Amino acid sequence: MTKNNLNNSSGIFIFNYKNELLICHPTGGRHDTNWSIPKGQIDKNETTLDAGIRETLEETNIDLSDVIY
Repeated sequence: MTKNNLNNSSGIFIFNYKNELLICHPTGGRHDTNWSIPKGQIDKNETTLDAGIRETLEETNIDLSDVIY
């Protein structure tokens, strides 16, 4: 994985066994009318995968850290 700067964001597509996509509804801010996958800014020295896993945990409480990719 490559390291990224703060100008990038990362997210993870999560599907269930019915092939349904998990989407989230943010609260507050300028995006409060949109639905999207769990995503967010990549922290300094964080990989895109690590950022996606962290953002998913923060926004959905789903811990993907032990999932094999």
